[in-house]
Amino acid sequence: LLIHDLVTQARVPVSCNQIEVHAYYARESLVNYCLSRDICVTAHTPLGGGVVNNQTWDTPIPLKDPVIVRIAAAHKKSAAQVLLRYLLQRGIVILPKSIKPERM
Repeated sequence: LLIHDLVTQARVPVSCNQIEVHAYYARESLVNYCLSRDICVTAHTPLGGGVVNNQTWDTPIPLKDPVIVRIAAAHKKSAAQVLLRYLLQRGIVILPKSIKPERM
């Protein structure tokens, strides 16, 4: 684990680790390692990357996942809210980004 080497050898304590983490890429061991050492985990691509990741790497789109959409509908929330809440409940900081003015 490179993060372990950094934690054990750095002169300045590690305070935050920004990683790709979302419903389809949970990163359980890395997230648990960081949280157990009081290292803040910040989610890069918290909504799963959407269409760009789908087109580039043929990955599924979490915002369109039928299970997530059903959960969202049952709670009168959007799929994005469900995905972000999942991360928040795991203790992960989320900083969603958008280039579309209507989403800001």
